[in-house]
Amino acid sequence: MKQKIKKAFPGLTKWVQNVKKIRDYRYRKNSTLEQKRKILEDTYMERIGVPLDLDNPKRYTEKIQWTKLYGITEQMSLLSDKYRVREWVKKTIGTEYLLPLITVVKSFDEINFASLPEKFVIKSNNSSGWNIIVKDKLKLNLKDVRKKMNFWQRTNYAYYSVLEMQYESIAPLFLIEEYTTDHNDELNDYKFLCFDGIPYFCWVDTGRFAHHTRTVYDMDWVRQPWSQVYDPKEVYIEKPQNFKKMKELATILCKGFKHVRVDLYNVDGKIYFGEMTFTNGNGFDRIVPDQYDEILGGYFKIDNLE
Repeated sequence: MKQKIKKAFPGLTKWVQNVKKIRDYRYRKNSTLEQKRKILEDTYMERIGVPLDLDNPKRYTEKIQWTKLYGITEQMSLLSDKYRVREWVKKTIGTEYLLPLITVVKSFDEINFASLPEKFVIKSNNSSGWNIIVKDKLKLNLKDVRKKMNFWQRTNYAYYSVLEMQYESIAPLFLIEEYTTDHNDELNDYKFLCFDGIPYFCWVDTGRFAHHTRTVYDMDWVRQPWSQVYDPKEVYIEKPQNFKKMKELATILCKGFKHVRVDLYNVDGKIYFGEMTFTNGNGFDRIVPDQYDEILGGYFKIDNLE
């Protein structure tokens, strides 16, 4: 019966999904603390497959859920803002590590597309993954860009993403950055998983625009037996020649935080800051094998619980 309905009304499934998204978004936005707990418990069971214990979290992903409800600070919100964090990075490690910024605007209507280069990137400052990568300006569908930016502007990502509360108070802006890749047209991403101001692991994201892989190494560049979401690259990834410098920068940036993921790009030897991530994978990305979820949780110390 469901298949017949889908054939008769091909757009119905998408419409129903959109209605559900709107309903869920509004419910999260107006929920009490107890309702938020229930939302996280239900979503955690659905995504991770085990009960969520917010009173005595042990797993890494559990402790991220605890942080979302009880551990977000004003500084976390400031550093999650992709525009305001640039000033902090400038003061902390220097301007040379910032991706080149063309301009920042409040809305689509403020963009002068004629003045932009052939390639560029549009980023929302108050979200994760809300980006538009433009490789050929002449092929850009401005109607679609306007639609996306308008949606991002009126949507609070904290509730869209299932309660990543560090984004709740960030006023929306849009960064337009230079299109930056290496000689292979790649933007290899080195994500340092840090606990108590110390980087312990670094995973390498490759093939971001095609065959996305994720491979985890420790600080001695020994490959680890776990990953998150994406399968690891089958071949060995060479340690960057300036890895020592990357580790040094990550150590400076993660200082004072019980847990943060410091993202750095390495473009043909040039290091750029990516972002500070306090709720890695929203706490819903599975750690594989599952036993490493609890092993990583042992690194993540929460004062109120320990």
